[in-house]
Amino acid sequence: MRNWTSTGGGESFSPGASAGCSPPAAWALFEALYAGRGHPLSGDFLRRAIGVSALGDHVYQLRRALAGSRYRVERHRGDEYELTAGEAFTGTRRPPY
Repeated sequence: MRNWTSTGGGESFSPGASAGCSPPAAWALFEALYAGRGHPLSGDFLRRAIGVSALGDHVYQLRRALAGSRYRVERHRGDEYELTAGEAFTGTRRPPY
C-alpha cells in the first residue's frame, strides 16, 4: 500500500500509521528535503532537522515510499541529499509525441 494519492492536479503524500506507510522520521525527511528542493542539503543538517543520528534507514524508507511517484531522493558527493521531481513512473513507455 502506497501512501501517495492522486488529487486530480497532482499527488499528495499522506503519512499515517497503517501498514505500508512511512514512519514519522521518513516523513520529516521528506518535509526537510521538500523545503530545500532544488538544492542539495547536507546530511548533518538533515540529521538535526529530523532528530536522528543516522540517515541511511530513513532515506531507504523514503525512497520506497516515493517509488512510482515523480519524486526522487538523489545523493550527491559527500553527504548531501536532494529531492528532485520529474515524471511519475507508470511502468509503461509513453509515445514520443
